[in-house]
Amino acid sequence: DVGGRGGSIVLGKLSGTHALKNRLEGGGVTIGAMGVPRLATMMKGLASHLPVVYGSALAALHAIASRPC
Repeated sequence: DVGGRGGSIVLGKLSGTHALKNRLEGGGVTIGAMGVPRLATMMKGLASHLPVVYGSALAALHAIASRPC
């Protein structure tokens, strides 16, 4: 069973921007090309302290990253 069950992508500190974008799109969230690197940097910072970044944390990071600089 390649990919496991449920189709959920686990994100951690070694996850790339492509995996992050796929996870967001799988949850029905769209993010512009300019926002993906910013969100990836924030996610990797959080993931350096946590083993896995869950959907609720990712949603909070997305809300923060979506705000203007």
